[in-house]
Parts: sequence; C-alpha cells; structure tokens
Amino acid sequence: DVAPPVGTMIDVELYPEGQATPLRLRSTVAWVCATPQRAGFGVSFRYQSRGEASLVDDFVRQHSQSSPGSA
Repeated sequence: DVAPPVGTMIDVELYPEGQATPLRLRSTVAWVCATPQRAGFGVSFRYQSRGEASLVDDFVRQHSQSSPGSA
C-alpha cells in the first residue's frame, strides 16, 4: 500500500468506547514517512465542534496510555 500525498483530504473513522456509531472526521494528510524500516502517515483533524475535539482528545489519551512504550 502507498500512503496518500501530504495535503490529501481523507475521512478517518474512530470508534470510541461506549459509542454506538463511529466518529467520522474529515482530515488532511500532514506528513508521510516511507522508509524501509518504517512507513505511515499522520493526519490533521478538521473538527466540526468543540465536542468533537473533546471526544478525539479522550480517545487519543485512552489509547496512548495503553500503548506499549508510552510513559
């Protein structure tokens, strides 16, 4: 698979615990890394409301605490 170029608009779906439907976010590809050792890309979310931003903050906080190597 090939990462989308920087600046590409994509839709990201997050599945917060306890929510019946996914949180769909319009996003822009912010960076791309494509080396033999590592590949991936990062996104910049385009929030529709403060509530949406708060849900994403909670989601990221919850998942970063349970990720290996997190402090």
